[in-house]
Amino acid sequence: MSKDNDIPLVGAGFAAGFWLFYQGFKALRLKRLIAGMATSKTRSVAMGTVELAGMTRQLHLLDDPVFHEPCVYFSITVEIERGSGKNRRWVKVYDASSSNTPFALVDDAGFIPVYPEGAETHCELDIDTTLTVGGPSMVSADPAAMIPGFLRSIGRSHGRYRVRANILREKEPIYILGYATTTELHHTLRQRLRAKLDPRNIAQLLKGDAQKMKTADANSDNVIDGSEWDAAIARLSAEIYAQEAPAADAEPAPKAPQALIRKSPDGLLVIADKQEREFLDHLAANAILKIFGGPLLTLACGAYLWWRLLG
Repeated sequence: MSKDNDIPLVGAGFAAGFWLFYQGFKALRLKRLIAGMATSKTRSVAMGTVELAGMTRQLHLLDDPVFHEPCVYFSITVEIERGSGKNRRWVKVYDASSSNTPFALVDDAGFIPVYPEGAETHCELDIDTTLTVGGPSMVSADPAAMIPGFLRSIGRSHGRYRVRANILREKEPIYILGYATTTELHHTLRQRLRAKLDPRNIAQLLKGDAQKMKTADANSDNVIDGSEWDAAIARLSAEIYAQEAPAADAEPAPKAPQALIRKSPDGLLVIADKQEREFLDHLAANAILKIFGGPLLTLACGAYLWWRLLG
C-alpha cells in the first residue's frame, strides 16, 4: 500500500469498525425480538406486530426485469466503475424494486397480502456479478448471458458494471415480521389496470423489455424516433388492456375490510427468504461476527494510524 493513500484507507477502516459493531447489535436485537414472538397463522392474525411464515404467491402479474420470469418481488442495483488506480470507485447508476407491488404469504390456514415497501430484506443474492459490457449483443440460453441484455435495455451498453439482485419467486419459503392492520384493499383490479395504463408506467415497462424495444425500432436503424415510440406505447397498452380488462370487468364489488401486512408506524418490516430457525441462525452468526470483528478492525486500524502518525 502506498504511503500516499494508506492513511485515508485505514481511517475508513477505523470508522467501519464502529459501523460493524452497531450493525452487530442491531442484528442481535432483531434476533431477540424474533425469538420472543410466536408465529401467527394468516387466518387468525391479530392486529399489530406479528410474525408469519409460509410460502410466497403472486397477487399481481410481475416479471423480473433481468430474466423476464414470474416473481413476487425483486430489487436490483447496478453500479458502474469510474476512475482508475487509487481513484477507482463504484457509482450507482440504476436502482429498481417492486416494493409497490404486494404479494401474498400463504400458509396452511390461508393467505394474507404483504406490502413490501420500506422492508428490511434478508435475502440471498440471486445475482452478484461484475462484468464488462461492450460490442454486439448475442442471443444465448444461458441465464448469465441475459445480464448484458438487461444492461443494454436500461441504456448501459459499454463499461464495467457490478449487478446485484434479490428475486423472490413463487412458492419460495418466506419469513415476515411486520405490522398487521385492517384496512380497505385500496387497489381493486380496475384501479390497478388504470395505473398500469398510465403512460409513465407503460414507458417504464417498454424500456425494461429488450425484445419490445427491438420491435419498436420498425425500420431497424438502431434509433427509435417519435412515431415508432408512440406506436410501441400504443401496442403495449393494447396488450395489457386485452390481458387484464376481462378480469377487471368481472371483479365483484369490494368486500369488507381485511388484514394485510405492511411496515409498522415505527418502521418495522422484515422479510427473509428463509424459515425462522434458519433466519435466527443467520442473525446470530451475523451478530457475533460484527460485534467482535468491528472492534478488532477499529483497534487494528487505530494502532496502525498511531504508528504511522508518530513513526
